[in-house]
Amino acid sequence: MANDKNSNIFDSPGLNEGVRQRVEDSGAPHALSGMMGTFKLEDSNNLRIEQSDAETLIRGKTNASIRFGRDRPSNIASGYGGMGTTDAAAIDIVVGAASSANFDSYDDKIVSPNFFNDAARIYISQKADLDKYFGLAESGIPSDLSPARSGIGLKADKIRIIGREGIRLVTGKAIGVSGTGIGGERNAGGGRIAGVKGIELIAGNVTDDEIGIDLTSGPWKVKRVQPIPKGLNTAEAIAALTDYVGKIAQTLQDFMAAQQKFNNRTSTHFHIATAPGAPTLPDPVLIGSNSTLRTKKTLLSIGMRTTTLALEMYKINYLTPEGKFWICSRFNKTN
Repeated sequence: MANDKNSNIFDSPGLNEGVRQRVEDSGAPHALSGMMGTFKLEDSNNLRIEQSDAETLIRGKTNASIRFGRDRPSNIASGYGGMGTTDAAAIDIVVGAASSANFDSYDDKIVSPNFFNDAARIYISQKADLDKYFGLAESGIPSDLSPARSGIGLKADKIRIIGREGIRLVTGKAIGVSGTGIGGERNAGGGRIAGVKGIELIAGNVTDDEIGIDLTSGPWKVKRVQPIPKGLNTAEAIAALTDYVGKIAQTLQDFMAAQQKFNNRTSTHFHIATAPGAPTLPDPVLIGSNSTLRTKKTLLSIGMRTTTLALEMYKINYLTPEGKFWICSRFNKTN
């Protein structure tokens, strides 16, 4: 029956007696095609599912089951259920148990939940180490490998989430609600939720640093998982940097124009000697031009110092995590 330990597909009360008889008479698994929704005899029908005393197992006529019990990602000794921890209820929805396991024979094979061999699952647990159960890499966000937390894990070859009117991925406590007490919403264990945990988009389950060797600069290392840039701040940062570069270019152009005027004066000036071999007087035109250039240089130097200071503030505001316009997300990361 469905609640018996190590239940088999042929224990299902819903199995048509005629189908059961045809299977017995045929003696060949391929005799039933499964077409038009009829029963199909498969090797996986012979699998038996390990079941503990605390579990209720619902199994259909195919390799699909729902297990109501306590937290365990593997055999009955695993997880918080296996440790005898309280408040560790779990629901495990699985299709294709042991689908990628390389069994020589499925006959009377007893299988436990396997997050890596089973085809697809939705795992819901009151208390679990989800990241550990699913073999996820660490990414540096404080929420990594959070132990003993309620969680929902989904795993399959492909997962699609479709929202006809949008999708939101939200972390953190609810706002604008009542009945949560001082400090707002708490976690499933009644503990306070401190700070904000981020959202991670990690392709390939790879988070270690990338390393390599450049022929000109030598070895290099780059963090693979990095904060996601914030579009508006990044656009504003680029626009501000463009303005600063423009100011520097204008300052250089003004100085070059003033220098060129002085150069022109120098290249065309001449002296009139009062007597052969006698010293000449300074050119009054050059004296005036030099004085003007010196004043211009002082003003331009002040402008350049102002721009330099502005660029330093720019780096702090946009390019450091402490800056108020930090172009990267403080919480969300991707590779």
